Amino acid sequence: MRIGIDVTDITADMQKGGIYHYIVNLFSNLRDIDTENRYILFFNYFLKVHRAKCEEVMKQLEGRNMQIKLSRFPRRLRAKLHIPVNMFIGNIDIFHGPFDNLLPVVGCKKITTIHDVRYFDIHPRLHEVLPELADYSIDSNYYNWWNTWMEGMRKRVSSAAFKADHIIAVSNYSRDSLINLLHVNKDKIHTIYNGVSPLFVPVNDKKKIEMITKKYDIDHDYLLFVGHIDPFKNILRMIDAFHMVKNENGSGAPCLVMISPTRESDWFYRVVKQKISRMSLTHDIQIVNNIPDEELPYFYSGATALLLPSLYEGFGMPAIEAMACGTPVIAANACSLPEVVGDAALLVDPYSINSIVEGIQRILSDDNLREDLAIRGLKRSRLFSWEKTARETLKLYQEVYNQ
Repeated sequence: MRIGIDVTDITADMQKGGIYHYIVNLFSNLRDIDTENRYILFFNYFLKVHRAKCEEVMKQLEGRNMQIKLSRFPRRLRAKLHIPVNMFIGNIDIFHGPFDNLLPVVGCKKITTIHDVRYFDIHPRLHEVLPELADYSIDSNYYNWWNTWMEGMRKRVSSAAFKADHIIAVSNYSRDSLINLLHVNKDKIHTIYNGVSPLFVPVNDKKKIEMITKKYDIDHDYLLFVGHIDPFKNILRMIDAFHMVKNENGSGAPCLVMISPTRESDWFYRVVKQKISRMSLTHDIQIVNNIPDEELPYFYSGATALLLPSLYEGFGMPAIEAMACGTPVIAANACSLPEVVGDAALLVDPYSINSIVEGIQRILSDDNLREDLAIRGLKRSRLFSWEKTARETLKLYQEVYNQ
């Protein structure tokens, strides 16, 4: 088979978030396990900074069965003219859009991975589920851009879901959301879970952990959040809960470290910074931007617990990464998270600040609970691997090709 892959979206994730890691981990594993088929990765770039990102990914992905085809053809013009990708990469048997998208293509079967449908679920009800937003000064230009981007994603996901012959969903929750919200035929949706990188293992050397965390001026116990700073992560309620825990525990309370690739200019990043300032938590909450991937296991391993009380997650990779590092997880009892974490995390109601507070206090006060969750989490994390994700994706390619 000749399998075409659209990797252009790595330029939309310059800060190495979920898109980047899905593409790099899935296709590097496909390269390693598949010696029979040929993969042609299409990368449509314009700016030099995007070319640099592509060259970084090329070093990780290129091999005897995998090559990247570059194009500087203007993307908007290509989209307007509906030029098929075949013009740039030749004839293919299968085309896969790995991030909620499907470019025009002819003469082959079409697959897309749709990671979540928050654009149809939470986003239209944002001020309903987060009424506190009305209390903050929001830069209208950034906020309007964000809303426009969300509307664009609605059109993009709808189009991809309609045009695709088959859809990969990263959880049963995402699969069911596609069926219920977009009315997609259930027979063409296949659940293939994300994996966890071998990079994420417990670090037991406390001196090494301290050496890494001190680089970022973290020198005491901390709770950890990892992910984009956006409304869907429920960060405003998480900060409220942390504030209550701090007041109840006094000087014995840990700090909160938030590791995020989100740009400081982002509208919601600014809202979060306003909230932290208003609540006089500037010295208790630290946002760390863009740490190297290899340092993240140290942060997980050194944390008292990971907080992930999200309103929406299509999968929730930080939860599995933390578990693989032996870190207790406090997660929302909503969206995909109960499915992903199973019985290996402490679940809380993401809409209840008191529930989040109760979860944090239980973790802080119960050594046996922390140890039990760490053991359960390690066991649970072993169910997920990028090699397994790649093998199941390859199996789907083969089934689709033989239809």
